Amino acid sequence: SPPDTAPMALAMSSASGNGHDLKTQARVICIGSLGNLVAGYHCDTDAAFARYFAQAFSPGSNPVAQPIHVASLFACGFIARLIGGWLLGYLGHRGRRRKALMLCVLLSCFGLVIIALRPT
Repeated sequence: SPPDTAPMALAMSSASGNGHDLKTQARVICIGSLGNLVAGYHCDTDAAFARYFAQAFSPGSNPVAQPIHVASLFACGFIARLIGGWLLGYLGHRGRRRKALMLCVLLSCFGLVIIALRPT
């Protein structure tokens, strides 16, 4: 999921005096922080179960190549997250926030469905 810059943008626009109250700022910051907490938890659980992912998703039975394969998959996911954050952020800042959010959720669900339907 892409990084959420809405709390910072709201805080900056509020500092310029456009009428957002402190309660709205606190709400947006809490929601953004909750999103970051969930993303961090997801990353931590992936790392904790990497050993099992290596056995399930890595071809062959080489115990040295399996963790390297999983680490490279995590690296690809990290790069894809950065690129997705840039693209979806661009979409969101052009006024298409709902479409950007729906695309992000659908792409996340697609990846989870692929993992769930894996035959092993």
